[in-house]
Amino acid sequence: MILFKLLPLLAKPVRVQVSDFTIKFHNKIHENSHLPKKKSKYHPLTKIQKKENRQLAKQRVAIEHRNAYLKVFKLA
Repeated sequence: MILFKLLPLLAKPVRVQVSDFTIKFHNKIHENSHLPKKKSKYHPLTKIQKKENRQLAKQRVAIEHRNAYLKVFKLA
């Protein structure tokens, strides 16, 4: 029982930042931020990069939906 009380003190919280290109300079500040890969005219994305972008987008959409819910009900 004491272990559960001490667990928050022992564990270091890990923050992960998922953002889009509007906050791309935030990557310099936060070491755990994840940005989607961007294709260029002469360097298309690989299948792995596309898959990673889709996974990030799924996470970001879930967060954006929660933010919208909070805004609609004026909780934030």
